[in-house]
Amino acid sequence: MRQRWYLVICCLGIVLSSALNSASETVKSLPPRFRDWITRDVAYIITKQEKEAFLHLAGDDAREVFIQRFWELRNPTPGSPDNAYKIEHYRRIEYANQYFGLVSHTEGWRTDMGRIYITLGEPAQRQRLLGLQKVTPMEVWFYSNANPALPPFFYVIFYQRDRTDEFRLYSPSSDGPEKLITAEAGPTRMSALKILSDGAGRDVARETLSLVPDEPVDVQTGRISLQSDVMLATIKNLANNPVSLRALETHRHLLEDVSHRIVLGDEFLDVLTVALRDAAGDMNLHYVLRLKKPEDFSVAETSKGGYYYSVLMAVKVHTADGKLIFGDEKKIANNVDSDDFEKMKQKVFGVEGWLPLPPNKYKIEFQLTNLLRGTAFRRELEVAVPEVQPDSLQVSNLVPFAEARMIGHSDLPFSGAGVKFTPLAGQELQLAQGANLNFFYQVWDLPAMKAAHSTKKLAVDYAYGRMGAGDAQTIHDEIPLDQLDAGGSVINGKRIATGDLPSGNYRLVMTLRDPESQVNIANVKTSMKYLLHVIVVLPFLQAEDRAAA
Repeated sequence: MRQRWYLVICCLGIVLSSALNSASETVKSLPPRFRDWITRDVAYIITKQEKEAFLHLAGDDAREVFIQRFWELRNPTPGSPDNAYKIEHYRRIEYANQYFGLVSHTEGWRTDMGRIYITLGEPAQRQRLLGLQKVTPMEVWFYSNANPALPPFFYVIFYQRDRTDEFRLYSPSSDGPEKLITAEAGPTRMSALKILSDGAGRDVARETLSLVPDEPVDVQTGRISLQSDVMLATIKNLANNPVSLRALETHRHLLEDVSHRIVLGDEFLDVLTVALRDAAGDMNLHYVLRLKKPEDFSVAETSKGGYYYSVLMAVKVHTADGKLIFGDEKKIANNVDSDDFEKMKQKVFGVEGWLPLPPNKYKIEFQLTNLLRGTAFRRELEVAVPEVQPDSLQVSNLVPFAEARMIGHSDLPFSGAGVKFTPLAGQELQLAQGANLNFFYQVWDLPAMKAAHSTKKLAVDYAYGRMGAGDAQTIHDEIPLDQLDAGGSVINGKRIATGDLPSGNYRLVMTLRDPESQVNIANVKTSMKYLLHVIVVLPFLQAEDRAAA
Protein backbone atom coordinates (compact mmCIF):
# COMPACT_ATOMS: atom_id res chain seq x y z
CA MET A 1 0.00 0.00 0.00
CA ARG A 2 2.80 2.40 0.94
CA GLN A 3 4.54 1.69 -2.36
CA ARG A 4 1.31 2.37 -4.27
CA TRP A 5 0.88 5.77 -2.59
CA TYR A 6 4.52 6.54 -3.35
CA LEU A 7 3.89 5.85 -7.03
CA VAL A 8 0.76 8.02 -7.00
CA ILE A 9 2.65 10.86 -5.38
CA CYS A 10 5.48 10.52 -7.90
CA CYS A 11 3.01 10.59 -10.78
CA LEU A 12 1.29 13.67 -9.38
CA GLY A 13 4.68 15.30 -9.02
CA ILE A 14 5.50 14.58 -12.65
CA VAL A 15 2.14 15.98 -13.83
CA LEU A 16 2.52 19.10 -11.69
CA SER A 17 6.07 19.65 -12.90
CA SER A 18 4.92 19.27 -16.52
CA ALA A 19 2.09 21.77 -16.00
CA LEU A 20 4.41 24.30 -14.38
CA ASN A 21 6.96 23.95 -17.17
CA SER A 22 4.21 24.39 -19.77
CA ALA A 23 2.91 27.53 -18.04
CA SER A 24 6.44 28.89 -17.77
CA GLU A 25 7.03 28.39 -21.49
CA THR A 26 3.72 30.08 -22.28
CA VAL A 27 4.70 33.10 -20.19
CA LYS A 28 8.08 33.34 -21.92
CA SER A 29 6.38 33.36 -25.34
CA LEU A 30 4.19 36.37 -24.49
CA PRO A 31 5.01 39.82 -25.90
CA PRO A 32 7.05 41.80 -23.32
CA ARG A 33 4.24 44.11 -22.17
CA PHE A 34 1.91 41.17 -21.46
CA ARG A 35 4.70 39.13 -19.89
CA ASP A 36 5.52 42.01 -17.53
CA TRP A 37 1.85 42.46 -16.70
CA ILE A 38 1.27 38.83 -15.69
CA THR A 39 4.62 38.27 -13.92
CA ARG A 40 5.09 41.68 -12.25
CA ASP A 41 2.14 44.06 -12.33
CA VAL A 42 -0.51 41.66 -11.03
CA ALA A 43 1.65 38.84 -9.68
CA TYR A 44 0.21 39.17 -6.16
CA ILE A 45 -3.43 39.97 -6.98
CA ILE A 46 -4.39 37.77 -9.94
CA THR A 47 -6.26 34.55 -9.20
CA LYS A 48 -5.09 31.15 -10.46
CA GLN A 49 -8.15 30.88 -12.69
CA GLU A 50 -7.54 34.32 -14.17
CA LYS A 51 -3.88 33.58 -14.82
CA GLU A 52 -4.70 30.30 -16.50
CA ALA A 53 -7.36 31.96 -18.66
CA PHE A 54 -4.97 34.76 -19.64
CA LEU A 55 -2.24 32.33 -20.68
CA HIS A 56 -4.71 30.51 -22.95
CA LEU A 57 -5.69 33.63 -24.90
CA ALA A 58 -4.66 33.51 -28.53
CA GLY A 59 -4.05 37.12 -29.53
CA ASP A 60 -3.05 40.55 -28.25
CA ASP A 61 -6.53 42.01 -28.81
CA ALA A 62 -8.04 39.36 -26.54
CA ARG A 63 -5.35 40.04 -23.93
CA GLU A 64 -6.08 43.77 -24.00
CA VAL A 65 -9.78 43.10 -23.44
CA PHE A 66 -8.92 40.71 -20.60
CA ILE A 67 -6.74 43.31 -18.86
CA GLN A 68 -9.42 45.97 -19.19
CA ARG A 69 -11.98 43.59 -17.71
CA PHE A 70 -9.55 42.52 -14.96
CA TRP A 71 -9.25 46.07 -13.63
CA GLU A 72 -12.93 46.86 -14.06
CA LEU A 73 -13.85 43.85 -11.91
CA ARG A 74 -11.85 45.46 -9.11
CA ASN A 75 -13.02 49.03 -9.71
CA PRO A 76 -14.74 50.30 -6.53
CA THR A 77 -16.72 52.74 -8.71
CA PRO A 78 -17.69 50.69 -11.78
CA GLY A 79 -17.44 52.63 -15.01
CA SER A 80 -15.35 55.45 -13.54
CA PRO A 81 -12.31 56.39 -15.64
CA ASP A 82 -10.39 56.84 -12.38
CA ASN A 83 -10.14 53.28 -11.12
CA ALA A 84 -9.05 53.91 -7.53
CA TYR A 85 -8.01 50.27 -7.04
CA LYS A 86 -5.76 50.27 -10.10
CA ILE A 87 -4.24 53.66 -9.27
CA GLU A 88 -3.46 52.58 -5.70
CA HIS A 89 -2.03 49.25 -6.85
CA TYR A 90 0.46 50.85 -9.23
CA ARG A 91 1.34 53.44 -6.57
CA ARG A 92 2.25 50.58 -4.24
CA ILE A 93 4.46 48.97 -6.89
CA GLU A 94 6.22 52.28 -7.49
CA TYR A 95 6.72 52.80 -3.76
CA ALA A 96 8.10 49.28 -3.32
CA ASN A 97 10.57 49.74 -6.18
CA GLN A 98 11.70 53.07 -4.73
CA TYR A 99 12.21 52.10 -1.09
CA PHE A 100 12.80 48.34 -0.97
CA GLY A 101 15.52 46.16 -2.51
CA LEU A 102 18.21 48.80 -2.17
CA VAL A 103 20.69 46.60 -0.30
CA SER A 104 20.88 43.78 -2.85
CA HIS A 105 19.85 45.91 -5.84
CA THR A 106 16.74 43.76 -6.24
CA GLU A 107 13.56 45.17 -7.75
CA GLY A 108 11.59 46.30 -4.72
CA TRP A 109 8.36 44.54 -5.71
CA ARG A 110 10.20 41.19 -5.56
CA THR A 111 11.27 41.57 -1.91
CA ASP A 112 9.27 40.33 1.08
CA MET A 113 8.62 43.89 2.15
CA GLY A 114 7.51 44.77 -1.36
CA ARG A 115 5.13 41.83 -1.52
CA ILE A 116 3.46 42.64 1.80
CA TYR A 117 3.25 46.36 0.95
CA ILE A 118 1.71 45.72 -2.48
CA THR A 119 -0.74 43.18 -1.06
CA LEU A 120 -1.82 45.04 2.08
CA GLY A 121 -0.84 48.64 1.48
CA GLU A 122 0.64 51.13 3.93
CA PRO A 123 0.65 49.81 7.52
CA ALA A 124 -1.07 51.84 10.21
CA GLN A 125 2.18 51.92 12.20
CA ARG A 126 5.82 51.11 11.43
CA GLN A 127 8.41 50.46 14.12
CA ARG A 128 12.07 50.28 13.13
CA LEU A 129 14.45 48.58 15.52
CA LEU A 130 18.00 49.25 14.38
CA GLY A 131 21.30 49.20 16.24
CA LEU A 132 20.09 47.15 19.21
CA GLN A 133 22.69 45.08 21.03
CA LYS A 134 22.49 41.36 20.10
CA VAL A 135 19.27 41.98 18.08
CA THR A 136 19.21 41.85 14.29
CA PRO A 137 17.79 44.90 12.48
CA MET A 138 14.00 44.56 12.54
CA GLU A 139 10.84 46.31 11.36
CA VAL A 140 7.41 45.72 12.86
CA TRP A 141 4.39 46.72 10.76
CA PHE A 142 0.98 46.98 12.39
CA TYR A 143 -2.17 46.64 10.31
CA SER A 144 -5.72 47.61 11.14
CA ASN A 145 -7.45 45.46 8.56
CA ALA A 146 -10.93 45.33 7.00
CA ASN A 147 -10.39 42.21 4.91
CA PRO A 148 -12.59 39.44 6.36
CA ALA A 149 -10.05 36.81 5.31
CA LEU A 150 -7.57 38.23 7.86
CA PRO A 151 -7.71 39.18 11.57
CA PRO A 152 -8.95 42.72 12.26
CA PHE A 153 -5.55 43.62 13.77
CA PHE A 154 -2.19 41.97 13.24
CA TYR A 155 1.54 42.52 12.99
CA VAL A 156 4.05 41.66 10.27
CA ILE A 157 7.71 41.44 11.24
CA PHE A 158 10.75 41.68 8.96
CA TYR A 159 14.35 41.05 9.96
CA GLN A 160 17.76 41.40 8.35
CA ARG A 161 19.87 38.33 9.03
CA ASP A 162 22.95 39.76 7.35
CA ARG A 163 23.91 43.32 6.46
CA THR A 164 24.09 42.36 2.80
CA ASP A 165 20.62 40.80 2.81
CA GLU A 166 17.21 42.34 2.31
CA PHE A 167 14.74 42.35 5.18
CA ARG A 168 12.94 39.04 5.09
CA LEU A 169 9.51 38.05 6.38
CA TYR A 170 9.56 36.63 9.90
CA SER A 171 7.60 33.48 10.73
CA PRO A 172 7.03 32.75 14.46
CA SER A 173 6.85 29.02 13.79
CA SER A 174 9.54 28.58 11.13
CA ASP A 175 11.99 31.17 12.47
CA GLY A 176 11.22 31.72 16.15
CA PRO A 177 12.66 34.49 18.35
CA GLU A 178 16.11 32.88 18.13
CA LYS A 179 16.50 34.03 14.49
CA LEU A 180 16.12 37.64 15.64
CA ILE A 181 19.20 37.45 17.81
CA THR A 182 22.70 37.85 16.37
CA ALA A 183 24.57 34.59 15.74
CA GLU A 184 27.33 35.24 18.24
CA ALA A 185 24.78 35.42 21.05
CA GLY A 186 23.84 31.75 20.47
CA PRO A 187 20.53 32.04 22.30
CA THR A 188 17.94 29.53 23.36
CA ARG A 189 14.24 30.33 22.96
CA MET A 190 13.91 31.80 26.44
CA SER A 191 17.19 33.70 26.36
CA ALA A 192 16.19 35.16 22.97
CA LEU A 193 12.92 36.40 24.43
CA LYS A 194 14.79 38.01 27.32
CA ILE A 195 17.22 39.77 24.96
CA LEU A 196 14.31 41.03 22.88
CA SER A 197 12.39 42.15 25.93
CA ASP A 198 15.40 44.01 27.36
CA GLY A 199 16.41 45.60 24.06
CA ALA A 200 13.21 46.11 22.06
CA GLY A 201 10.55 45.93 24.76
CA ARG A 202 8.14 43.36 26.14
CA ASP A 203 5.55 44.08 23.43
CA VAL A 204 7.99 43.24 20.65
CA ALA A 205 9.05 40.06 22.49
CA ARG A 206 5.41 39.01 22.68
CA GLU A 207 4.84 39.82 18.99
CA THR A 208 7.61 37.44 17.99
CA LEU A 209 5.54 34.63 19.52
CA SER A 210 2.28 35.68 17.88
CA LEU A 211 1.50 38.26 15.18
CA VAL A 212 -2.14 38.35 16.30
CA PRO A 213 -2.62 40.68 19.32
CA ASP A 214 -5.60 38.89 20.84
CA GLU A 215 -4.08 35.39 20.64
CA PRO A 216 -3.00 34.10 24.09
CA VAL A 217 0.73 33.36 24.29
CA ASP A 218 2.83 31.53 26.85
CA VAL A 219 5.80 33.78 27.58
CA GLN A 220 6.95 31.38 30.29
CA THR A 221 7.66 28.53 27.86
CA GLY A 222 7.81 30.45 24.57
CA ARG A 223 5.40 28.00 22.98
CA ILE A 224 4.22 29.13 19.52
CA SER A 225 0.94 28.23 17.82
CA LEU A 226 0.43 27.99 14.08
CA GLN A 227 -2.17 30.78 13.88
CA SER A 228 0.37 33.41 12.83
CA ASP A 229 1.80 31.22 10.10
CA VAL A 230 -1.68 30.42 8.82
CA MET A 231 -2.29 34.15 8.60
CA LEU A 232 0.98 34.72 6.71
CA ALA A 233 0.06 31.95 4.27
CA THR A 234 -3.31 33.65 3.73
CA ILE A 235 -1.59 36.97 2.97
CA LYS A 236 0.76 35.35 0.47
CA ASN A 237 -2.17 33.79 -1.38
CA LEU A 238 -4.82 36.38 -0.61
CA ALA A 239 -6.04 36.57 -4.21
CA ASN A 240 -7.09 32.90 -4.13
CA ASN A 241 -8.62 32.94 -0.67
CA PRO A 242 -12.30 31.82 -0.78
CA VAL A 243 -13.38 35.14 0.74
CA SER A 244 -11.56 37.09 -1.99
CA LEU A 245 -12.93 34.84 -4.73
CA ARG A 246 -16.51 35.26 -3.48
CA ALA A 247 -16.15 39.04 -3.38
CA LEU A 248 -14.76 39.04 -6.92
CA GLU A 249 -17.57 36.82 -8.17
CA THR A 250 -20.17 39.08 -6.55
CA HIS A 251 -18.64 42.09 -8.25
CA ARG A 252 -18.63 40.22 -11.55
CA HIS A 253 -22.35 39.46 -11.28
CA LEU A 254 -23.12 43.08 -10.42
CA LEU A 255 -21.23 44.30 -13.48
CA GLU A 256 -23.03 41.85 -15.74
CA ASP A 257 -26.40 42.84 -14.30
CA VAL A 258 -25.67 46.53 -14.77
CA SER A 259 -24.27 46.34 -18.28
CA HIS A 260 -26.88 44.00 -19.77
CA ARG A 261 -30.15 45.09 -18.25
CA ILE A 262 -32.11 46.92 -20.99
CA VAL A 263 -31.53 47.00 -24.76
CA LEU A 264 -33.57 49.60 -26.66
CA GLY A 265 -34.31 49.68 -30.38
CA ASP A 266 -33.66 51.89 -33.39
CA GLU A 267 -35.89 54.77 -32.32
CA PHE A 268 -33.40 55.87 -29.64
CA LEU A 269 -30.22 56.06 -31.71
CA ASP A 270 -29.25 58.02 -34.85
CA VAL A 271 -26.52 56.63 -37.11
CA LEU A 272 -24.72 58.19 -40.08
CA THR A 273 -22.18 56.30 -42.19
CA VAL A 274 -20.08 57.27 -45.18
CA ALA A 275 -17.35 55.47 -47.12
CA LEU A 276 -14.18 57.56 -47.56
CA ARG A 277 -10.76 56.77 -48.97
CA ASP A 278 -7.57 57.53 -47.08
CA ALA A 279 -4.33 58.88 -48.54
CA ALA A 280 -3.12 55.33 -49.22
CA GLY A 281 -6.16 54.63 -51.39
CA ASP A 282 -7.82 52.24 -48.90
CA MET A 283 -11.57 52.46 -48.30
CA ASN A 284 -12.89 52.98 -44.76
CA LEU A 285 -16.42 53.21 -43.43
CA HIS A 286 -16.78 56.20 -41.09
CA TYR A 287 -19.67 56.25 -38.63
CA VAL A 288 -21.21 58.46 -35.98
CA LEU A 289 -23.75 57.32 -33.37
CA ARG A 290 -25.89 59.88 -31.55
CA LEU A 291 -28.47 59.38 -28.84
CA LYS A 292 -31.69 61.14 -29.77
CA LYS A 293 -32.48 62.53 -26.30
CA PRO A 294 -30.23 64.23 -23.74
CA GLU A 295 -31.98 62.37 -20.92
CA ASP A 296 -30.87 59.01 -22.36
CA PHE A 297 -27.34 59.81 -21.23
CA SER A 298 -26.16 60.15 -17.65
CA VAL A 299 -23.08 61.03 -15.65
CA ALA A 300 -22.11 60.08 -12.10
CA GLU A 301 -20.45 62.08 -9.36
CA THR A 302 -16.97 61.10 -8.25
CA SER A 303 -15.81 60.90 -4.65
CA LYS A 304 -13.85 64.12 -5.22
CA GLY A 305 -16.90 66.11 -6.27
CA GLY A 306 -16.38 65.95 -10.04
CA TYR A 307 -18.30 63.94 -12.62
CA TYR A 308 -17.62 61.13 -15.05
CA TYR A 309 -19.36 59.08 -17.72
CA SER A 310 -18.78 55.52 -18.87
CA VAL A 311 -20.08 53.88 -22.03
CA LEU A 312 -19.36 50.73 -23.99
CA MET A 313 -19.22 50.97 -27.78
CA ALA A 314 -19.74 47.67 -29.61
CA VAL A 315 -19.87 46.94 -33.32
CA LYS A 316 -20.48 43.72 -35.25
CA VAL A 317 -19.98 43.48 -39.00
CA HIS A 318 -21.78 40.78 -40.99
CA THR A 319 -21.72 39.92 -44.66
CA ALA A 320 -24.87 40.55 -46.68
CA ASP A 321 -25.97 36.96 -45.99
CA GLY A 322 -25.52 37.39 -42.22
CA LYS A 323 -22.09 35.81 -41.55
CA LEU A 324 -20.19 37.54 -38.74
CA ILE A 325 -16.76 38.66 -39.97
CA PHE A 326 -15.71 41.20 -37.37
CA GLY A 327 -16.62 42.28 -33.85
CA ASP A 328 -15.12 44.77 -31.46
CA GLU A 329 -16.00 46.67 -28.32
CA LYS A 330 -14.35 49.50 -26.44
CA LYS A 331 -15.07 51.09 -23.11
CA ILE A 332 -15.00 54.89 -23.17
CA ALA A 333 -14.85 56.70 -19.83
CA ASN A 334 -13.83 60.25 -19.05
CA ASN A 335 -13.94 62.80 -16.27
CA VAL A 336 -16.06 65.91 -16.67
CA ASP A 337 -15.46 69.15 -14.77
CA SER A 338 -18.29 71.35 -13.50
CA ASP A 339 -18.24 73.71 -16.50
CA ASP A 340 -18.43 70.89 -19.03
CA PHE A 341 -21.14 69.20 -16.98
CA GLU A 342 -23.35 72.30 -17.23
CA LYS A 343 -22.80 72.45 -20.99
CA MET A 344 -23.68 68.77 -21.42
CA LYS A 345 -26.98 68.88 -19.53
CA GLN A 346 -29.11 69.80 -22.54
CA LYS A 347 -27.05 68.09 -25.22
CA VAL A 348 -27.04 64.58 -26.55
CA PHE A 349 -24.12 62.19 -26.50
CA GLY A 350 -22.44 60.48 -29.43
CA VAL A 351 -19.49 58.38 -30.52
CA GLU A 352 -17.72 58.28 -33.85
CA GLY A 353 -15.16 55.95 -35.38
CA TRP A 354 -14.27 54.10 -38.56
CA LEU A 355 -13.92 50.58 -39.88
CA PRO A 356 -11.41 49.53 -42.56
CA LEU A 357 -13.81 47.54 -44.77
CA PRO A 358 -13.07 46.44 -48.33
CA PRO A 359 -15.68 47.13 -51.04
CA ASN A 360 -18.78 45.00 -50.43
CA LYS A 361 -22.25 45.05 -48.91
CA TYR A 362 -22.53 44.61 -45.15
CA LYS A 363 -24.99 44.39 -42.31
CA ILE A 364 -23.61 46.28 -39.32
CA GLU A 365 -24.92 46.19 -35.77
CA PHE A 366 -24.01 49.10 -33.50
CA GLN A 367 -24.68 49.13 -29.77
CA LEU A 368 -23.97 51.98 -27.38
CA THR A 369 -24.32 51.01 -23.71
CA ASN A 370 -24.56 53.48 -20.85
CA LEU A 371 -22.74 51.52 -18.15
CA LEU A 372 -23.97 53.80 -15.39
CA ARG A 373 -27.62 53.12 -16.17
CA GLY A 374 -27.31 49.66 -17.61
CA THR A 375 -29.15 50.79 -20.76
CA ALA A 376 -28.06 49.80 -24.26
CA PHE A 377 -29.14 51.46 -27.50
CA ARG A 378 -28.97 49.27 -30.58
CA ARG A 379 -29.13 50.03 -34.29
CA GLU A 380 -28.67 47.72 -37.28
CA LEU A 381 -28.32 48.91 -40.86
CA GLU A 382 -27.18 47.80 -44.29
CA VAL A 383 -24.29 49.66 -45.88
CA ALA A 384 -22.40 49.40 -49.14
CA VAL A 385 -18.71 50.21 -49.47
CA PRO A 386 -18.26 51.04 -53.17
CA GLU A 387 -15.53 49.63 -55.33
CA VAL A 388 -13.40 52.14 -57.21
CA GLN A 389 -14.14 51.87 -60.92
CA PRO A 390 -11.21 52.01 -63.36
CA ASP A 391 -11.03 55.14 -65.52
CA SER A 392 -13.95 56.72 -63.68
CA LEU A 393 -14.43 59.50 -61.16
CA GLN A 394 -16.77 58.74 -58.25
CA VAL A 395 -18.23 60.72 -55.38
CA SER A 396 -19.22 59.82 -51.81
CA ASN A 397 -22.46 60.70 -50.07
CA LEU A 398 -22.85 64.21 -48.71
CA VAL A 399 -21.93 64.59 -45.04
CA PRO A 400 -23.46 67.57 -43.17
CA PHE A 401 -21.17 68.87 -40.44
CA ALA A 402 -21.25 71.36 -37.57
CA GLU A 403 -17.64 72.52 -37.68
CA ALA A 404 -14.27 71.79 -39.28
CA ARG A 405 -10.81 72.24 -37.86
CA MET A 406 -7.29 71.75 -39.14
CA ILE A 407 -5.36 68.77 -37.78
CA GLY A 408 -1.85 67.47 -38.33
CA HIS A 409 -2.98 64.07 -39.61
CA SER A 410 -6.01 62.50 -41.24
CA ASP A 411 -6.51 59.21 -39.42
CA LEU A 412 -9.40 60.43 -37.26
CA PRO A 413 -13.03 59.63 -38.13
CA PHE A 414 -14.55 62.01 -40.67
CA SER A 415 -11.25 63.58 -41.62
CA GLY A 416 -9.30 64.11 -44.81
CA ALA A 417 -6.78 66.50 -46.36
CA GLY A 418 -5.72 67.57 -42.87
CA VAL A 419 -9.25 68.64 -41.86
CA LYS A 420 -11.41 67.10 -39.11
CA PHE A 421 -15.18 67.46 -39.56
CA THR A 422 -17.83 67.21 -36.84
CA PRO A 423 -20.66 65.33 -38.59
CA LEU A 424 -24.38 65.90 -38.05
CA ALA A 425 -26.83 63.00 -37.87
CA GLY A 426 -30.56 62.43 -37.48
CA GLN A 427 -32.47 65.27 -35.87
CA GLU A 428 -29.36 67.44 -35.90
CA LEU A 429 -30.34 68.20 -39.50
CA GLN A 430 -33.31 70.17 -38.21
CA LEU A 431 -31.52 73.48 -38.58
CA ALA A 432 -32.59 76.79 -37.08
CA GLN A 433 -33.33 79.53 -39.57
CA GLY A 434 -30.14 81.49 -40.14
CA ALA A 435 -27.86 78.59 -39.27
CA ASN A 436 -25.55 77.66 -42.14
CA LEU A 437 -25.82 74.28 -43.79
CA ASN A 438 -22.26 72.93 -44.05
CA PHE A 439 -21.49 69.70 -45.85
CA PHE A 440 -18.52 67.93 -47.36
CA TYR A 441 -17.98 65.04 -49.73
CA GLN A 442 -15.11 63.18 -51.36
CA VAL A 443 -14.36 62.66 -55.02
CA TRP A 444 -12.02 59.81 -55.85
CA ASP A 445 -10.19 58.49 -58.85
CA LEU A 446 -7.47 55.93 -59.49
CA PRO A 447 -4.06 57.30 -58.40
CA ALA A 448 -2.62 56.48 -61.82
CA MET A 449 -5.05 58.94 -63.43
CA LYS A 450 -3.91 61.91 -61.36
CA ALA A 451 -1.42 63.10 -63.96
CA ALA A 452 -4.05 62.95 -66.70
CA HIS A 453 -6.27 65.33 -64.71
CA SER A 454 -3.55 67.72 -63.55
CA THR A 455 -5.13 70.75 -65.27
CA LYS A 456 -8.74 69.62 -65.34
CA LYS A 457 -11.59 70.99 -63.23
CA LEU A 458 -14.96 69.52 -62.41
CA ALA A 459 -18.03 71.72 -62.50
CA VAL A 460 -20.31 71.33 -59.51
CA ASP A 461 -23.91 72.50 -59.14
CA TYR A 462 -25.73 72.56 -55.81
CA ALA A 463 -29.47 72.90 -56.35
CA TYR A 464 -31.76 73.17 -53.34
CA GLY A 465 -35.38 74.07 -52.69
CA ARG A 466 -38.71 72.92 -51.29
CA MET A 467 -40.32 70.18 -53.31
CA GLY A 468 -43.17 71.54 -55.44
CA ALA A 469 -42.72 75.11 -54.17
CA GLY A 470 -40.89 76.42 -57.23
CA ASP A 471 -38.24 78.18 -55.15
CA ALA A 472 -35.17 76.19 -56.23
CA GLN A 473 -31.79 77.92 -56.15
CA THR A 474 -28.49 76.82 -57.66
CA ILE A 475 -24.91 77.51 -56.63
CA HIS A 476 -22.05 76.85 -59.06
CA ASP A 477 -18.60 75.69 -58.00
CA GLU A 478 -15.46 74.02 -59.36
CA ILE A 479 -13.10 71.29 -58.12
CA PRO A 480 -9.50 71.41 -59.48
CA LEU A 481 -8.42 67.81 -59.96
CA ASP A 482 -4.77 68.71 -59.40
CA GLN A 483 -5.74 68.59 -55.70
CA LEU A 484 -6.13 64.81 -55.78
CA ASP A 485 -4.01 63.27 -53.03
CA ALA A 486 -1.67 60.29 -53.36
CA GLY A 487 -4.63 57.94 -52.98
CA GLY A 488 -6.47 59.61 -55.84
CA SER A 489 -9.14 61.50 -53.88
CA VAL A 490 -10.04 65.04 -52.91
CA ILE A 491 -12.25 66.49 -50.16
CA ASN A 492 -14.58 69.32 -51.07
CA GLY A 493 -17.34 71.11 -49.21
CA LYS A 494 -19.81 73.96 -49.28
CA ARG A 495 -21.68 76.31 -46.97
CA ILE A 496 -25.26 77.32 -47.76
CA ALA A 497 -26.84 80.21 -45.84
CA THR A 498 -30.41 79.67 -44.63
CA GLY A 499 -31.26 83.14 -43.32
CA ASP A 500 -33.56 83.97 -46.26
CA LEU A 501 -35.14 80.54 -46.51
CA PRO A 502 -38.66 79.98 -45.18
CA SER A 503 -39.23 76.99 -42.93
CA GLY A 504 -40.00 73.67 -44.56
CA ASN A 505 -38.53 70.50 -45.99
CA TYR A 506 -35.75 71.00 -48.52
CA ARG A 507 -33.97 68.74 -50.94
CA LEU A 508 -30.36 69.30 -51.96
CA VAL A 509 -29.09 67.90 -55.24
CA MET A 510 -25.39 68.01 -56.11
CA THR A 511 -24.31 67.35 -59.68
CA LEU A 512 -20.70 66.88 -60.85
CA ARG A 513 -20.08 67.56 -64.53
CA ASP A 514 -17.10 67.34 -66.87
CA PRO A 515 -17.12 70.83 -68.44
CA GLU A 516 -15.32 69.55 -71.55
CA SER A 517 -17.69 66.73 -72.42
CA GLN A 518 -20.70 68.09 -70.49
CA VAL A 519 -21.23 64.57 -69.16
CA ASN A 520 -22.68 64.27 -65.66
CA ILE A 521 -20.28 62.24 -63.51
CA ALA A 522 -22.42 61.94 -60.42
CA ASN A 523 -25.74 63.05 -59.04
CA VAL A 524 -26.20 63.01 -55.27
CA LYS A 525 -29.44 63.86 -53.48
CA THR A 526 -30.19 64.48 -49.83
CA SER A 527 -33.05 65.95 -47.84
CA MET A 528 -33.01 68.22 -44.81
CA LYS A 529 -35.52 70.10 -42.76
CA TYR A 530 -35.27 73.71 -41.62
CA LEU A 531 -37.26 74.76 -38.56
CA LEU A 532 -37.70 78.16 -36.96
CA HIS A 533 -36.52 77.11 -33.50
CA VAL A 534 -33.11 76.68 -31.95
CA ILE A 535 -31.49 73.26 -32.15
CA VAL A 536 -28.45 72.83 -29.89
CA VAL A 537 -25.26 71.82 -31.66
CA LEU A 538 -24.56 68.35 -30.33
CA PRO A 539 -21.32 67.15 -28.75
CA PHE A 540 -19.67 63.88 -29.61
CA LEU A 541 -16.76 61.77 -28.53
CA GLN A 542 -14.08 60.61 -30.93
CA ALA A 543 -13.13 56.95 -30.71
CA GLU A 544 -9.55 56.86 -29.46
CA ASP A 545 -8.51 53.79 -31.37
CA ARG A 546 -9.25 52.68 -34.88
CA ALA A 547 -11.08 49.42 -35.16
CA ALA A 548 -9.13 46.75 -37.01
CA ALA A 549 -10.76 44.22 -39.25
